[in-house]
Amino acid sequence: MKLKKVLDVLYVDDEKELGDIFKDLYSNEFVKVHFFDNSKTAIEQSKKNDFDIAFLDYRLPEMLGDEVAQQLPTSLPKYLITGELEVVSKYDFIDVISKPTDFNIIKNIIQKYLDKKNAS
Repeated sequence: MKLKKVLDVLYVDDEKELGDIFKDLYSNEFVKVHFFDNSKTAIEQSKKNDFDIAFLDYRLPEMLGDEVAQQLPTSLPKYLITGELEVVSKYDFIDVISKPTDFNIIKNIIQKYLDKKNAS
């Protein structure tokens, strides 16, 4: 029997409560959510850890989500999460997800990457 691989998810948001909710909703035995409420710490950790996917809030205290994205590894798939109606991003995210977020949108994205990781 082939053991399932764990998907490491990077989530960056300055609202700790949203980070806790994100972890509660999406963490399980096959998905590990690494939450950071500080963009600089998230960038540092992305250099030390091999994350599989990233979800970034747009408005962060230190810098915007697209500025964070530019400093993360280029191979890391990145999704922007925002409560703003229109975002003009300098970064080409895979997708922009609106807040409040539909639980199933992120769940399906995570499942897609988990399936892809376990297929390899």
